[in-house]
Amino acid sequence: MRSVWTLASLLFLTAFGCGSSDAEFEETDPTGGGDDGKYHPMTDTGAATTEDSACQRMIDSAGDKLLALGCPGTSPICPDFLRSQFSTECLQYDDGSVAGCVAYIKGKKTCADVRTALTECAITPLLGTEPAGCTGP
Repeated sequence: MRSVWTLASLLFLTAFGCGSSDAEFEETDPTGGGDDGKYHPMTDTGAATTEDSACQRMIDSAGDKLLALGCPGTSPICPDFLRSQFSTECLQYDDGSVAGCVAYIKGKKTCADVRTALTECAITPLLGTEPAGCTGP
């Protein structure tokens, strides 16, 4: 009887362990940064957005929320805001992850939480898409 419990426990732990972190990690952050303490929203199925659009949407969502809360302060500048996180210029980004960060930022209730959300939400770069992410010179 003891061996049945041991076998059942091992099967349960094995099944539980296999289905948790790897699958969640791949869905939320296919580029491999899920362990960095940042929020990684779900990605689209390949829909791309430019560096400028991604940056402006995030900065604008934070600015709008800060204004709505009556918070003082300034905003980061695009595209430097994204380029400080991803050293490669003119990447394209996953549109779904940008939309996820916008929603994440808009959901915050305090000035400090909005500012933190802007920097802790990690959009997903589409590696190898440079210079397609830049629309101008």
